[in-house]
Amino acid sequence: MSDAGSTSHLPMAQFLITHNQLVQRKVIPMKPTKNLGMLLLGIWLIVTGVIPLLNLSFSGLGTLMAILAIAAGVLISLGR
Repeated sequence: MSDAGSTSHLPMAQFLITHNQLVQRKVIPMKPTKNLGMLLLGIWLIVTGVIPLLNLSFSGLGTLMAILAIAAGVLISLGR
């Protein structure tokens, strides 16, 4: 049996082009948040994850992270 007349099977090149076109159409650019509290929270989360991953350490790191967390919490609570 030959699949030459079958329309349910696309040639690989045509499938890749079709797939790439679909993926390109669904890309939505990210917008930075206008909410400063959420931005600070995002920074705090990233830094909190990077510190142990890269074994970062310096004097005042704990204080800096605490201040960043408090600022994010206050701004989120105020809705800013």
